[in-house]
Amino acid sequence: MVGGMIRWDLNKLIDQIRSVCEVEESGCWIWRHNRAYPEIMIKRQRQSVARWLLEVTTGETGSVARHSCDRPSCCNPQHLLWGSQADNVEDAFRRGRRHHRKTYIPRQRKIETFARGEAHGQAKLSVNKVRAIRARHTQGESIYRLAKEYNVTKRTIQQIVRRVTWTHV
Repeated sequence: MVGGMIRWDLNKLIDQIRSVCEVEESGCWIWRHNRAYPEIMIKRQRQSVARWLLEVTTGETGSVARHSCDRPSCCNPQHLLWGSQADNVEDAFRRGRRHHRKTYIPRQRKIETFARGEAHGQAKLSVNKVRAIRARHTQGESIYRLAKEYNVTKRTIQQIVRRVTWTHV
């Protein structure tokens, strides 16, 4: 160590990484420094420890370094594998770290979120209110008056009426 910094030797990288980690019974090598996703400086560039270890141990490169143990601070090369961003998101969903999925619908060219309507955490309206808004607008009620009454913006009412939002109702 030089002045509090570790000089990384690319030939001994795995041993050096392990020396700055706490090895747990589960086999995880937990990075001691307070970083969720550990990084090191190699050739004057910040590198993800997980990506670097995978490149060194497998001789391959990939788009995303995934953790089979679901611990971002783990540096054990046996717990790391290559995958795509979609694989990573699917892992998060399956392991309960993400509660809604976004899926791309090519025909409509938009993102549909499964946490929608009243289930969405920031929803101000209910299904019944949305139906009432649409019915009243069809009968000639102004967007401005509806927005005032329901305490939302005119844009919100416009999107409801045009079925941009609340499409499931």
